[in-house]
Amino acid sequence: RRPTQPLLVERIKQGRKEPSPTTIRRLTGSFTAVLEAAGFPKYNRKLSPEEILTRGAEFRRVTGRAPSRKDTYEHDLAPGYKVIRNYFGTLKAFHEALEAYLNDEPNVTEEAA
Repeated sequence: RRPTQPLLVERIKQGRKEPSPTTIRRLTGSFTAVLEAAGFPKYNRKLSPEEILTRGAEFRRVTGRAPSRKDTYEHDLAPGYKVIRNYFGTLKAFHEALEAYLNDEPNVTEEAA
């Protein structure tokens, strides 16, 4: 039996992890529409390099270390790996930019952009 959009909305509100976003998109045509119907705000804003570095700094403040690649996929505080790659090229370059940002060196976000 195929779940209806109202059923999918209810499952999302309950915090259930199934069906997957891919399945929801296939069944309804739009994962975003189902999220919005469940009361979640629309999220399609790109982060600036400074926002990415701020998230990296918050992760470091909480954990005591810079985010690893695994953290970028698994930890909510860490910026996503693809976002880091898009703006900084490599995780190493992000770590270097993060160190400079934490040491308050000027123009670090301009260089990353």
